[in-house]
Amino acid sequence: VNQAEEIAALERGVRILALASGGCGKTMVFLKHAPQQWALGNLWPQFCLVFARQCRSADVQTAADAAKLFGLRQLGAISKQRRQAIVDYIQAHPQKVCLIMDGLDEVSLEQCSEYVKEVVRGEALEGLHIIITSRPSEDVISLATTYPFDARLELVGFRPPETREYVQKVL
Repeated sequence: VNQAEEIAALERGVRILALASGGCGKTMVFLKHAPQQWALGNLWPQFCLVFARQCRSADVQTAADAAKLFGLRQLGAISKQRRQAIVDYIQAHPQKVCLIMDGLDEVSLEQCSEYVKEVVRGEALEGLHIIITSRPSEDVISLATTYPFDARLELVGFRPPETREYVQKVL
């Protein structure tokens, strides 16, 4: 994670592909722990907004539906105007936003809309920081060569004593 923090500190948007086999903790680290630590002020102070999403629920067709990409529709307690204000902020300041997308192996990026592909390539929402997690597969590895990821991280799981220590400290 230290290397990911250094990369995320860059001014321009970066795209990080984090690979790990099933059960290594990708979802726990990137979808739960990292956003929680950011919210507590312990991680990524350069971001004003951090969104964590499952890849399978983030497919949108156009920039006009960016609220769905960032999961804002699930926030039923906020008004439509507030949602639009958040989308407007994201579009005006993408360099201050981090989007974490978990589970690329569960979808085919090639089957996603052109808008999602443009976001991942850095062509739409230029400056947005993106972390995508996946189990390694031939499709995902070949994707890493065709999409401009700035870094590819390979995560390893814990051994049983390390798992107990992690659970005791974090949970």
